[in-house]
This record gives sequence, structure tokens and C-alpha cells, in this order.
Amino acid sequence: MGAARARLAVAAAFLVSACATPVARVVAPSPAWGELGRTDSVIVVAAAPGDTPGRLAERYLHDPSLSGRVMKVPPASDAGGANDGRLFAIARRPIDPANLSLGAARRVPILCYHRFTAQRGQRSRLDVVAADFDAQLGWLHDNGYVVVPLRRVAEFLQGQADLPEHAVAITIDDGYRSALSLAAPLLRQRGMPATLFVYSDFIGSRDGLSWSDLATLEAEGLIAVEAHSKSHADLTARTRGETPAAYQRRLQAELTQPRDMIERK
Repeated sequence: MGAARARLAVAAAFLVSACATPVARVVAPSPAWGELGRTDSVIVVAAAPGDTPGRLAERYLHDPSLSGRVMKVPPASDAGGANDGRLFAIARRPIDPANLSLGAARRVPILCYHRFTAQRGQRSRLDVVAADFDAQLGWLHDNGYVVVPLRRVAEFLQGQADLPEHAVAITIDDGYRSALSLAAPLLRQRGMPATLFVYSDFIGSRDGLSWSDLATLEAEGLIAVEAHSKSHADLTARTRGETPAAYQRRLQAELTQPRDMIERK
């Protein structure tokens, strides 16, 4: 991961060098595995057969999605024959999470859905058949993607959190009832989080989720409820005859009232 990972490698090399003699006795040629040493910022381990970065992240960081913090120590970091190719350095803290100093972009796809249906017949272009949605979730899982809450992407951009390799986020707009009846069970079955953006004027309508429905989703912890404006109006321009002052008041209401209602409810 560029300069940040180079710093991690240097820390790992220093730690291996500092305990070169005991590491040599444990790792080469013995088949033993496990933690070899740690500092405040890094843990050096000898991986067991079959270990992956995800498994090491789960064992030492208690979260397999933090596999991006696990880096194989290159042979150049060998100290006294200690490194036989199974040494890994695990960062105990985020590695330059905002990714600002590495001169590279981080791609995080955000998949946006609206309404779901159980039928394959005539439907709106906003509708996604539930079976197709399930297949898409399965494809993400089978191809190594890790679905993360959208809030975690925001924290990453602010330099406050890590993101796993191949991270992807799922959002559901507007607040249709099918988000609870069709999408939520499929997300729950796979343990995949999503963020539901609701516009408050739609809540409790015939096809919209109720406040009780939203409370149920939020309590489960898998689907976060966020604000998607008050009326779903176009906020990019003034309406005919609307003064600049009135436009500013409307924007204020559209952006703050739904957020405040969600927080109160």
C-alpha cells in the first residue's frame, strides 16, 4: 500500500531483528506458528498452513474485514534466517486510512437500489426482482467483495477507519415497503449491511415504510436509516417565482427537518 505499508514493513523488520534469535528458533525449521512479537503499532506472526490475511485479521484484530492491515514480510526483512516465507506484519491501527499520501485512488463501488418486487412481469425501471437481488448479493460474495456500511466509507474518507480490499456499499433510496419485506431478509441472510435513505414526506404512505418499520430496521443494526430530503424535490435550482431567500429556507427545511425527525424517532 505504498509508503504507509513500507513503514509497516520497516517496523516489522525492526521487530524481527530485535528478537532474531528467538524467532529463528521458533520459525526455522520448526513448523510452529503464532505470534512472534508486537509493538504498539504492529504484530509479527508466523502464519499457519492455510492462513489467509482475512483469517489473520480475524485472529489478531477480531475482524476479518481488516485484512488490508495484514502484509507479508518480504524476504529482504529476514533476520538471521528467521523468515522462511510465513512471516506477516499486522498493523494494530489504520494504515493511512484516508489514502491521501499514496498518489493513488481507492475504488469503492456504491450500488443504489430503490424498490423490489417478487414478480418478473411488467414493472417499473425502479424495480429489481428479489431473486435477481439475491443473485447479485451472491455474486459479490463469491467474487471476494466485502459489503461495508456506507458510514464506514465516510469514516474512511475522513481518515478515521480502514476499508477492506474490494469494499462495496449498498444503498436503498426513498423508503418503499419492499425494502423491509423483500430486501432486508436477503441482506440479513448473508449478513450484508445497507443504508436506507428515506424522504420524510413518504413515511407512512401507502407504499412507504412506517416509523415502526424504520425503528425495526434500525434496531436490527444491519440497515442504517438516513435522510433523503423532506419531499424528494429537485434541490439544485429555484422553482418558478421563488426568491433566493425562499429558496434558502426551502433548502434548510429539506435538509434538516427529515434528519431531525429520524433522530427523534
